[in-house]
Amino acid sequence: MDENLTIIIKNNIKMIAPVQAALHVHALQTGFDEKDCFKIDLLCEEIISNMVKFDFMPDQTENIEIEAVKSTLGMKITFKSLCIPLDIKKIRSYEDVSSDAVLNHNSLGLGTLIVKNLADSIQYFNKGILGQEIVVEKILPRDLPEYEDPSPLAPSPITEFTYHLRRLLPEDAPVISRLAYFAYKLSYFYEHIYFPERVKDLNETNELISVVAVNSENGEIIGHCANIGDEISDMMEMGVAFVNPAYRGSGCLNDMTTFLINDLIQRNGDGVFVNAVTSHAYSQKSAFRNGFRESAIFISRCKPLQMNAITEEHSYRDSLLFMVKRLKENYHKTVFPPDLHVGIIREIYNNTDIDFTPGIMSDNEDLPDRSEIQIKTDNHLCSHLFIQRHGHDIIDRVKSTTRAACVHRIETLYLYLPLNQWYTSFCCRYFEGNGYFFTGIRPGKGENDWLVLQYLNNQNYPYDKLVCNSRFGQRLLNYIKSKDPNQNS
Repeated sequence: MDENLTIIIKNNIKMIAPVQAALHVHALQTGFDEKDCFKIDLLCEEIISNMVKFDFMPDQTENIEIEAVKSTLGMKITFKSLCIPLDIKKIRSYEDVSSDAVLNHNSLGLGTLIVKNLADSIQYFNKGILGQEIVVEKILPRDLPEYEDPSPLAPSPITEFTYHLRRLLPEDAPVISRLAYFAYKLSYFYEHIYFPERVKDLNETNELISVVAVNSENGEIIGHCANIGDEISDMMEMGVAFVNPAYRGSGCLNDMTTFLINDLIQRNGDGVFVNAVTSHAYSQKSAFRNGFRESAIFISRCKPLQMNAITEEHSYRDSLLFMVKRLKENYHKTVFPPDLHVGIIREIYNNTDIDFTPGIMSDNEDLPDRSEIQIKTDNHLCSHLFIQRHGHDIIDRVKSTTRAACVHRIETLYLYLPLNQWYTSFCCRYFEGNGYFFTGIRPGKGENDWLVLQYLNNQNYPYDKLVCNSRFGQRLLNYIKSKDPNQNS
């Protein structure tokens, strides 16, 4: 049975109340209590009222479409309209100011501030001639369990035991969340792992495919690893891997990796990737043994990870080595690489078993006036700018978005350029002339891959602290460092 709700209204303030009433009932049926339904009422009022007041030309009459979709963790609400393109810079300008300051200026700022504080996530989409979308998500409330810190004393290693692997059962979820805390405290960037109910729900929909290692003698869960769905590629991400410290060295992490790879092969998966830390080589070595190969390094990707098993702590932001394993043969891509980076891109594709042909632009290709951009910001003070379609305004749009992000203390920006579009080869130099520099290649959907550039907001990054296990990993790191304008200024 379809449990989604779609409402189409005219851009009229009087239509807010009927939309609120419908969303309120839908949220109750989804499982939200009255308190959260009231927050959804406010979200609806602020978003629609601001769209009506500020996003249309005088006397313009258009439809606004509201779609509420039940998600694994709660509900997503999308607001679509054919109106003036979103001013992302203006939206961002209200995110870090006080309520009093906003009230002294205008109601648009107040609306943005309210939406930010009421929603669990917000995404803004400029879709060119197709208008704009605002997507908000509300997650069903769950209490974060109280975790006790692990003993500072190293546990006595358990050496004589046998174990077996299996998929996670619903009753395993609390144990997995505790193991995650023992491994990373609360620093791991896949935050759902700390909420047992979310772990259970995501596994039921296969958005998280968890495998656990179990001591065959006493039934104790000793390790976990999972494949996670990826929104921007046809691959899965393998991660949230940890083992009870008492059982380290047993080989169960390697066996769980093999289990998940075989599971993906049975599902006819295209491939899998990992984000390996660069503060040490342990996870890189494990990935390399299992056939993963480097394609990018995301500098300053997250706050420092706290790993209880590793005593050397640091204060600089962690960088992640992106490693790919293809599960099918005879991959071929037609791409438009920038001349400056064609050599390293060829090396990356060779390293990850991809045969590629440089694209040839036809004489009649042109750009639309407006670009299509998707912008996401995460809890690690990173913004991700996805260029879905180039337009004549793309360079100015990226510049203004970058400036706004820097003012509001975003630490790192990642710009994803579609390699299957010819304009990527042309515009890359303009972005690099404004502080962006090479990251690597990120798999995309279908025929597309992403050329990723990165921008460090006033950071002189300590590249000498990073560890790359393989020869090509070190080659890629040296190349990235050589392109970082903060290192060469």
